[in-house]
Amino acid sequence: MDTANKLKGQLDSFDTSVKVNRDLVVKDLERVRERAKLEYWQKKLNLKIQDNDIQLTTTRCSLDLYLHLENKTQQKDGFFVLIWNGESWVKPDNKSGILSLRYRYQVLLEVLEPGDTLKFNCDYNYRTSERAVLFNLDNVHSIELIDCQSIQKAKEAFEKEKLIGKSLAKNGWVKPLSHQEIEEQNREKASLLNRINYYSQNQEISEYIYKRIEPKYRELRKLIQHMKGHGIMPSSHFPNSMTFVQNINYQAVHNGYKVLRDITKLTDDELLLNLEQIDDMGLVNMPLLYERWTLIQLILVLKGSFRFVPQKDWKYKLIEAVKSNKTDININLINDEAKRYISLWYEKSLSNNKRPDFILDLTWFSHNIDGSNERHFKRFVLDAKFYDKLTFDRAGGMLSKINELFDGKNYSENNSNPVFLIHPCNNLIEHPITAQSWGKHSFLGELNINDDVNLFSHDRGAVFLNPIERSLYSDELQRLLGMFLQYKLEDAKTSDLDNDSSQAVPICIRCGSSDIKNLKKTTRYRNRHGDWVERTPKSVWMQCCECEQLQIYNHCASDKSSTRLIKNGLYWSYHSARALEPFNMKCPSCGEWGAW
Repeated sequence: MDTANKLKGQLDSFDTSVKVNRDLVVKDLERVRERAKLEYWQKKLNLKIQDNDIQLTTTRCSLDLYLHLENKTQQKDGFFVLIWNGESWVKPDNKSGILSLRYRYQVLLEVLEPGDTLKFNCDYNYRTSERAVLFNLDNVHSIELIDCQSIQKAKEAFEKEKLIGKSLAKNGWVKPLSHQEIEEQNREKASLLNRINYYSQNQEISEYIYKRIEPKYRELRKLIQHMKGHGIMPSSHFPNSMTFVQNINYQAVHNGYKVLRDITKLTDDELLLNLEQIDDMGLVNMPLLYERWTLIQLILVLKGSFRFVPQKDWKYKLIEAVKSNKTDININLINDEAKRYISLWYEKSLSNNKRPDFILDLTWFSHNIDGSNERHFKRFVLDAKFYDKLTFDRAGGMLSKINELFDGKNYSENNSNPVFLIHPCNNLIEHPITAQSWGKHSFLGELNINDDVNLFSHDRGAVFLNPIERSLYSDELQRLLGMFLQYKLEDAKTSDLDNDSSQAVPICIRCGSSDIKNLKKTTRYRNRHGDWVERTPKSVWMQCCECEQLQIYNHCASDKSSTRLIKNGLYWSYHSARALEPFNMKCPSCGEWGAW
């Protein structure tokens, strides 16, 4: 009933308008204003040079070469360029200027952008043919950005966003939803109604069963209280002396126990004996207890929300881990329908001898039209921290602790693994960076909280998980694991693909079903200005056949790699939502928006 009520609360929260978070709008404006500065793009350029391992000379050269880049050449081995004549940018000698990168500095093709205006401090030469002047770089000492198209776009966007913000301020920060947003909201409503009916029907069945067994339960409860009053402790073994065997009350209880075992499929008394031994140990320290509780929640969410089937002896492995304090505990879970197979490790040692709390080793198989199945592997690392806000603050804050796990302890294994911290602190995030409700509790690495240049791309973050917050904790963990299983298991680049859909079998983040159908999408939509906009032909719309949850596969049009974006409605989407357009997601690789 709690689940149905929670979903009804989500449904009732929908309206034809939305209350916009002013602080998020201001934060977005600050980000756009930073992008209108040359220093921002120079820093981005320097990072690209560093990440691509471009070796610059330490000695400054005596020559500077000023070039304005136009389009790439037809062979994609350089750029058409203009040179500065003192007054304007022109073709050299009225011929096609070409910056050739065929032999040296080829990697600059991935670093530089058409529209960039640059100053190269380098040795260079050029040769002239009948139709072109070819520039070749040598001994590059520095690359300085003078101007770029992105600066002008950011300036225009800042002015537009500022006007929208002023209009919202006059209207009490209440924004009417656009036609497109209302359509998306209605699709999410349909999915919510589906799940509400599903849980309501289960509730009716549960109430019926309870009414039938309630008289027996009432008598059993009296009997338990009577036993406790006489100091009788729980045990999985009934006494078998003649005194008990001939007692009709004992016989009735014993028979009831055997029936209960058959109904619940509890066929091994050894499991109960092991649980009794753990109970005799008494309480362990709270951080360790939270860590082990988190392990159980991981299994329950994978099993209950994403339909993974754990190995038969998984409960014994957990009990053995608690009893003996063993490390390198491994539990295997399979989902044949989704072609995903997980080895869940508890305190497994990494290659660097570091030991995070949990490792999910995911083996998955691509879903190809030709029927071929390619095997892939991806590792995810989770670490539980039983911290309150004060403890996080003493450690330098949430982001400092995340970076310590990712970089300091190298749980990422040199940026190969996403690393997420799990914590019970509800007030950890003081300034959310996304408009979704979950942004108040969790940080999914959708952007970077403190920096708009070094973006995280969902590679690191922290998720709220607390047994007291019954309405939240499973959803937060489900969204994180759904992001792993749906998005982070494969490369997000779609530039070389025919469409934006994933290579993995689609999986529903709401109910875990892999029974997904393709939908025919509309070819055009109205943007926030009321203009008709053509949809990209690469985007793919899908819908879960069981819960009707919509999932839209698209890509960011602002970065060269066309980063894949997956939208699962407002509540289940893990990409950051815009404050001004809550149904519009930001790209986790570049922070831009507007690809819908």
